[in-house]
Amino acid sequence: EGGADVQDLGIEPITGGKIMLKKGIYGAYLEAAYPDATTTGAKPRRATLPKGMDASKLTHESAVRLLSLPRDIGAYPDTGEMITAGVGPWGPYLKMSSTYARVGKEDDILTMGLNRAVDLMAAGIERAAKNRRDVGMHPHTKKAIIVQKKGFKWLIIMGKAVVPLPKESKPEELTLERAVELLSTVADKADKPEKKSGAAAKRKPRAAGGDADTGAAKKPAARKAPAKPRARKPTAN
Repeated sequence: EGGADVQDLGIEPITGGKIMLKKGIYGAYLEAAYPDATTTGAKPRRATLPKGMDASKLTHESAVRLLSLPRDIGAYPDTGEMITAGVGPWGPYLKMSSTYARVGKEDDILTMGLNRAVDLMAAGIERAAKNRRDVGMHPHTKKAIIVQKKGFKWLIIMGKAVVPLPKESKPEELTLERAVELLSTVADKADKPEKKSGAAAKRKPRAAGGDADTGAAKKPAARKAPAKPRARKPTAN
C-alpha cells in the first residue's frame, strides 16, 4: 500500500496504534493500525490529506482530527438535520442528507464551526435547487418525476427509470405529459425484474423423477426376462 516514505506522527487515541504518514499512488495519506490487528482482524483507520495541505507541516493534533473524519458539526437550523464534514476524492466537503456543499481553500475542514457550515450549506441548497425541478406525479405508477442536472446533462428521473432531456427542451418548460411520454420508452424496462442468464434461464422445471433437461417424467425401465438355462449336450460313455 504505502510508498517508501513513512513518517511516525505519534499515537492515535482510538486505535492505540501509531499514526503513520505514508505516500500512495494518489498522494499522501494517514494510517493508524490497531496493535492487535493480526489477531482481531480490525482494519486500520485511514485518512486522505486535503489538497493543498503541506504534509511536512502536519502535526499530531491535525493528524488525529483528520483520522476522526467524517465528523458532525451541528444541526442545520431550518431542518434540524445534521451537517457532516469530510474529505473525499475531490477534496473537503459538507453534507446534509443528500445535499453537498463546496468548501473553499480559505476554510479549514478540521476546525470549521457551525455558523460557517450553515452559510456554506445554504449556498449548497440554493445551488441544488437550481439544478433540480419537481415535474409531478406519474398518473399510473404514482411515482414522483423530477428533472435534474447531472454533470452537463439534464435528466428526467422516475425511480430507476432515467431518460435524457432532449436538447431542444428546457427543464423549466417540461410538462408532466411530455415527461410521461419520454419515460414510457424506459419505464417498463426499469420496473421489470432481471432475467436469469445462461443455462439456468433455459432449464425447465424438473418433474418428480423427471429429466433435468426436458422436464419430462422418466418412464420406468422395462425389466428383462430371466435367461433360459442352456440345454446340456449328452456326453458319450
